[in-house]
Amino acid sequence: MVSRIVAVCLMAALAMAFDHALAFVPSSNIGSGKIQTTQSPSKLNAAMVPTSPEAIQEMANARFAFGLCFYGAAGIGSIGRELIPVVFGRYKSTSSLESGETASKTTKATTTTRDNDEDLGIWGYPEKIYRKDVEAILNNPLTPLQIAKKFPIAEERYQYTHMKDAVPFLGYEGFVKANPKANPVALRAVFDGFSNSIGGSDAVSPVTAQRQLDLYLQPGQGRSKTVTDQLAKKLNGGKALGIAAFVFLLVLLGVGDGLAIFHLWKGWFPEWQGFSNMPDSLFDGDIGVTVLPNFFVADVPKIVN
Repeated sequence: MVSRIVAVCLMAALAMAFDHALAFVPSSNIGSGKIQTTQSPSKLNAAMVPTSPEAIQEMANARFAFGLCFYGAAGIGSIGRELIPVVFGRYKSTSSLESGETASKTTKATTTTRDNDEDLGIWGYPEKIYRKDVEAILNNPLTPLQIAKKFPIAEERYQYTHMKDAVPFLGYEGFVKANPKANPVALRAVFDGFSNSIGGSDAVSPVTAQRQLDLYLQPGQGRSKTVTDQLAKKLNGGKALGIAAFVFLLVLLGVGDGLAIFHLWKGWFPEWQGFSNMPDSLFDGDIGVTVLPNFFVADVPKIVN
């Protein structure tokens, strides 16, 4: 998801930068000439139509820039807008794990005794993530591939098509079923560590999951292995990068929407003064939104040399 956000941010930034360069091109070499005004369908008064060559040129530039802004905000920006409910939905789902129904009585009793346990320093979850909880999950005798085959995704939407033998994806629900007594918050954190995402993914490649699992474990006493600090680094670093990219995406979407509104105003309502003294001017009876249709200009006036 982080890669998608970064890609959307780059595309939106390029579109807005190009739009910004065109929107504020200074009106030069226009000269003075006679203005041939046209009356719009809204029966504008002559005083509401731009009369100077500079204002007419600005109006034409704004209409062209609006097309670019609208494409950036509604076209490319729509990809970014789709991520907003997904991110907040996953955040809400993760936050509910602390008091969720998935926590059994055994798990609750275990998580209350932390005298001899170590906090891994993983942030972004409703409660602390402890070493013993994570090690119990990572030392599961079933491999990610075996879990994916034993607990397949109900509606298989992901599959490697370039391999001879089909490899099913590992789903989060199957991972939960394979660790029925695990702490639900630690379980979500471990599964998030298999992918690069702000709020975590619900399906990952078992090959990738196995690679990450081997990175997070190191030989310990007996058959069990101990968790390394790589899990905390991966989760904390990924969340920091993801949150930064998400905030940057929101800023770009806001700037794109603002530029679209600005050029819509300058391109079709150039003499409207509703933004002159925000927010009171929007509700003013003489220049507010109620009289906005009266300032609509359908056609750009022509400059006759």
